[in-house]
Amino acid sequence: MMNELFHPGAALKVEIITETNLIRSYNTIIEDLEHNFLVLQAPFDNGIPVYIEEGRELTLRLEIEEDQKAYVTNVFVIENRPGKVPLLVCGKPKEFKKTSLRRYARFDIDLFCECSTEYDHLPGRVTNISLSGCFVEIAKDAPLTEGTNIQTAIDIPGEYELTFSGEIVRTYDVSDDRKIGLALDIREISMEMKEVLKNYLFQCQMLN
Repeated sequence: MMNELFHPGAALKVEIITETNLIRSYNTIIEDLEHNFLVLQAPFDNGIPVYIEEGRELTLRLEIEEDQKAYVTNVFVIENRPGKVPLLVCGKPKEFKKTSLRRYARFDIDLFCECSTEYDHLPGRVTNISLSGCFVEIAKDAPLTEGTNIQTAIDIPGEYELTFSGEIVRTYDVSDDRKIGLALDIREISMEMKEVLKNYLFQCQMLN
């Protein structure tokens, strides 16, 4: 089953916990599954390869939509291989946990938020949220495009303000032609904020 899941070309998410207890998430692709090693393409951030030092532990999450399952494992980076497409040589996964994609179920909500870039602070509404990201509706003239990283702060009822750094992975039309929709993937979040988000999603699940 390992070879079926972790095959060349399969897309997965990579999570890294930094020294300052921030969780950074990236999307990448499996390059190869060798006898003793798993080779990943180095993830990119704003078009620049992300340097992950040797010895760093990675959490890998591979999602199978048709089965509604996710497979999670941890590996260590053994070697960085430079090149046109930089590679990360990691230890071969020894075991993985199977979970349901329901843990990442999206919930329809309506909460105020503020999206910030280096130059702007833009109010918006979060209309849908999950553990991996959210949908935001914002003024159509906002200078935001796919691939932009933005800081997002969401007013969670009865909780601390939920803050994280996200990447716009898609824009879409909404019913109000004065607004535009943004699909945000969470790219950096503190462990404390991750718990706030988990607790809020649990409340949403109990109310549905």
